[in-house]
Amino acid sequence: MLSAVKQLARNWRWERMIQRTRSRLPYEQGQRYMDYLEACRKAYKAAEPDEPRFAALARDYWANGYCTFMPARGTELAQSMRARVATLAAAAGPQAWRDDRFYGGDTYRDFPEIRELLAGDLGKLFRAIYRAHFKIFYGMIFRSIRDADTPIYSQLWHADGGPGTCVIAIFALTDIGAHNGGTEMLPWPQSVEVMRAERRAAKELDAEAKALGPNADRVALRDVKCRFYERTIEAGYTSKVVRASGPPGTLLCFSNNVIHRGGYPEPGQIREVALMHAYPSMTPTPFDSYAAKGVEKTVGNPSGPDF
Repeated sequence: MLSAVKQLARNWRWERMIQRTRSRLPYEQGQRYMDYLEACRKAYKAAEPDEPRFAALARDYWANGYCTFMPARGTELAQSMRARVATLAAAAGPQAWRDDRFYGGDTYRDFPEIRELLAGDLGKLFRAIYRAHFKIFYGMIFRSIRDADTPIYSQLWHADGGPGTCVIAIFALTDIGAHNGGTEMLPWPQSVEVMRAERRAAKELDAEAKALGPNADRVALRDVKCRFYERTIEAGYTSKVVRASGPPGTLLCFSNNVIHRGGYPEPGQIREVALMHAYPSMTPTPFDSYAAKGVEKTVGNPSGPDF
């Protein structure tokens, strides 16, 4: 009886953590980010109300964990940016692409297209989502090609596990869809259901991980969880899965904690995208700092919400 009560208490704490912080970080850590968001909202003085379009997209984001739209001049910007990537890659030589990530230029400093998006429609959406200023933790450009016989890494179902205030923005430089590994997502309510199932299956998953032996690497251990997600989604959630699709210039914004996968194209297909991780900010976006220092990725998550 006592053990059952303790389990009920643990389940209640877990539910509170997920619903309040939209993250599986330890509760105190996840709550710091949500508290910071509320402080940013209180400090925010919008020059004008959010445009109805972006207010509606923000509601979709908080309800489902994602939203997609075509920004102003989206296709034109995507085509221009992809051509610029090709030019910079030719100048940088073989080291321009490593592990399918572009190292031939900084995502903000070297691409006026990204600067236009952040100063325009993407920035408007970030502010509508946060009801506050925003800042960029990092940006990067990457491509997806069929380079393995089966999906690997982020091509498998997973949730990133970062702060609940992180919004991932993906700007498609090519068209995106099933043919080239367009991102698939399980909406937030269903993602939480699958996470509950994962929690119930914790003992079985731990046993499966231990069966790999003491020398199992991080990738093999992660695959245990990925396979569980795949089995669970295939068994009861395939009708709920959504995939980002559209022409070049399509913008997808989603929570890092929705269960998602992407980047496993059909043979001969390619997907190129620019990706940014955004967070709320107490002060206006520091574009001058980005122009001086760039926004390239150095670590996966910030050390705290006020970076």
